Amino acid sequence: MNVFDSVILEAFQKNNERDPYEDMKIVVASLKRDDYNDFSIMENPKFFRKAVRYSYIQYDGELPVAFAYTREYRYEGNHTGVTISVAVNPEYRRRGYAKLCCEKVIQEAKSDPKITEIAWGADKTNKGSIALAKSLGFKSWYTHDGDIMLRIPM
Repeated sequence: MNVFDSVILEAFQKNNERDPYEDMKIVVASLKRDDYNDFSIMENPKFFRKAVRYSYIQYDGELPVAFAYTREYRYEGNHTGVTISVAVNPEYRRRGYAKLCCEKVIQEAKSDPKITEIAWGADKTNKGSIALAKSLGFKSWYTHDGDIMLRIPM
């Protein structure tokens, strides 16, 4: 097992042992106010625990440094999709953590036969977010009011 695989294994063990809500709050607290307008869901722990479908958190030792989670939505009648949210502590950016966390929740969503679509939203000026989404296989879907939506149809 290489070092990267052992770090992933350790993160999986922590993901099963710890409260994801509390660990995600630690990552969100490291962000600048402008960076976390998408994390209003974190303000209500009861709603958060009910709304989040899949989540993955990456750790540096005991410190949670990045996460991704999905929320479910319904569209076109009985179809079910998930949208991804991701955050990385600024001190840990550009190390592949966002991509790793997103890959884990995408893998979970793809294995769920009920999920028919995975979506990603970003401000049109957020080139990093759009590049990450495209590197994960998302394709441009539509734009609206300065935002771009991308998706992976299943």
